[in-house]
Amino acid sequence: MRRVARPYAKWRHAGEEGAIAVYTARCWGVSVLLLYAALSLCLFLAHLPYLLITGPLMFATIPDLENARRAIIFTPAALRYRPTFGKLRGIAISHIFVLRRSRVTKDSYRAPLSLPAIELTLLFGEKLTLALDREGADEIVDRLRKMTGLQLL
Repeated sequence: MRRVARPYAKWRHAGEEGAIAVYTARCWGVSVLLLYAALSLCLFLAHLPYLLITGPLMFATIPDLENARRAIIFTPAALRYRPTFGKLRGIAISHIFVLRRSRVTKDSYRAPLSLPAIELTLLFGEKLTLALDREGADEIVDRLRKMTGLQLL
């Protein structure tokens, strides 16, 4: 079990070393999915037909799984963005030149959602938009303003 748990924990918490603050989105989907998998295995081994009843639980967790790893991480000299899948993105605080309020559209299983976000303009004109759909969104903005010394546009 440890052979599986250690790589998962390393992947799940990538970029948190030396962090002064970590802001993650809530995610119950992974827990429910793992519980469903364990329950399904037990029912399968017992030859019970209840798998058809518990199946919808698994599908209800799918929209929440995109938050399984996403985080905004602050270190003394950098901002790190950890997407659900993909590489950790590190940005030196000194490379952020403009902070601007923004909105992003997130696809949902019901309807598209418009979420508050912050757009960062970086050293060579590159723009990075971070969705603020998590607890501590105001703290993220305040921390960015204080660390960069910039005003929010």
